[in-house]
Amino acid sequence: MPTWSEIKNEIYQFVPSPREPGFDEVRRHYLKKLSAHTKRNTILYASGWVQKPDISGAYIILNDDDTQGFMEVQKEIVGDQLDLILHSPGGDPMVAESIVMYLRSRYTHIRVIVPHLAMSAATMIACAADEIIMGGHSALGPIDPRFALTTNTGTRLVAARDILDQFKELKAAFENRNDPRQMMAIIDLYAPDLLNKAHKAIQDSINLTEEWLRDYMKLQEPVARETAAWLAANPRVRSHGRHIMRDRLQAKGVPVTALEKDPKMQDLVLSVFHAATIAFSEAYSTKIIENHNGRAFIKNQPQPIMPHIRQPQFLPPK
Repeated sequence: MPTWSEIKNEIYQFVPSPREPGFDEVRRHYLKKLSAHTKRNTILYASGWVQKPDISGAYIILNDDDTQGFMEVQKEIVGDQLDLILHSPGGDPMVAESIVMYLRSRYTHIRVIVPHLAMSAATMIACAADEIIMGGHSALGPIDPRFALTTNTGTRLVAARDILDQFKELKAAFENRNDPRQMMAIIDLYAPDLLNKAHKAIQDSINLTEEWLRDYMKLQEPVARETAAWLAANPRVRSHGRHIMRDRLQAKGVPVTALEKDPKMQDLVLSVFHAATIAFSEAYSTKIIENHNGRAFIKNQPQPIMPHIRQPQFLPPK
């Protein structure tokens, strides 16, 4: 199995131009080989939030641009089976719904492959597959959505349930007559409608996940309901960053297959994933949506604007 460092060496040995290593070429090479091995259409959706934690949320979380990206990479794809390699911190559950509805209108059988992490609304997308494939190191996360909040220290991703919990703490602080200045500093971070949005987003996430577990993964309705509620609010997964490994999902009846079951597939999936994370680490890419034919929708981090250099003024001789 090629390691991260071996894929990096391969990228830097493949130099398509004098100034640019083969970030895209190596990743696309392995995507194409993976599709040939599985004989299924293959799409990579990966975000660089781990490698670029300070980048604005709009560049890394699920957002409405992603639906356009999926439409782009569907062009010229034939066949009704899809493998979706998914690595994302999640985001807006309504975007997850839009992506699921679009892919489900196009494919009759979908496998979601999680090479590392699919959190929040990305976990919801995984629950809309016919089957999830995970490595022993892979994880899903709680399905409460995340909001990108602008603060005086920059944009932060905040889980909806953390927002609700903080409001409960503020309410208790008011009742106990604690320092109002400290409380107002926290309240100023939130828009007036944020509390309602957080409540609705959590309920939407639960309802959609229950529906998809029932309709696509074929779980019995009581099991689907209990599993969706567990993913949203179980005390053992309450921390938004909590990793939910495949054995816990299998114990809940979720159809999860071990990636190691097919060693060749495992090698190719991890090679694609390593190539993507190296691009996130060492190039400007923040999000990659790409199919096995090389058609891609890539989002890059904003570049600093160079200050205008004023040209010297030449006066005519007297």
